[in-house]
Amino acid sequence: MVMLGSSFAKAQTHIKGAANCILHDAYVKEASKTKNAVSCVDCYCKVCGDKKEKAKQAKLKAEETASKQKTATPPKKTTATTKGKSDEAILVAPKPKVEENKNPIIKLSVKDREIVELTKKVTVKIKNVRDLDGNGYGWFYEEKVNISKPIDRIYYEENGQRVVLKDLNLKDYGYSYMIDNKLDENGNFCIMYTGYIPGKGNVDEKWSDIVTIQGENLLNDKTFWKITYKGNGIYDLYKSGEIQPSEQYNYKTKQRTSIK
Repeated sequence: MVMLGSSFAKAQTHIKGAANCILHDAYVKEASKTKNAVSCVDCYCKVCGDKKEKAKQAKLKAEETASKQKTATPPKKTTATTKGKSDEAILVAPKPKVEENKNPIIKLSVKDREIVELTKKVTVKIKNVRDLDGNGYGWFYEEKVNISKPIDRIYYEENGQRVVLKDLNLKDYGYSYMIDNKLDENGNFCIMYTGYIPGKGNVDEKWSDIVTIQGENLLNDKTFWKITYKGNGIYDLYKSGEIQPSEQYNYKTKQRTSIK
């Protein structure tokens, strides 16, 4: 009995600790100096036991908290409502998406894209070829060209030679006069139409337009008598009788704006 009591007391003061005693290494040296010391493996070490119990409880609590968070049901999303005079629920509409530019995109063929790229290296020109007398042919400089209606010939000059790239069949009738007889970097050129009809001569109607490399009129507005290219996709538009442009056309946005 005396020996057990002595063992309990010495375990309390860590005279020698068992392998599972957290303070074993700190007191093992001191224990070697004490006679008749007993190991706390033979009895309960309260200091170590309390600390181990606290650690155990903390671990259990942490595991319990993690388990609750994992199995917790997320809150349901509710639709916000606003009550009006009729007390009817009004659903909150989602914000509309920003729509992209709906202006039509002009798709070019491989050949047309190559011609447009060429404008960055050389001057690509346009010449109108028409049948003045109704004989079924016109002249491209000294070359005789068989045609049934006016065409605009796209070409460039290299080493004194004229290299023909494409013939455009105009979508509008009559003779076209080049305001600026070269293709710009957008693949367009400015044109003035006159009402010359083969075999019938001139008519009074004259107007201008922007024509694409595909022969399409971009404006189709016969109130403009003159159009010039300003650069960077901007064209100045002159109404009949005007010496200054009253509008501009932006080829990139396909928008017309007034000049004030």
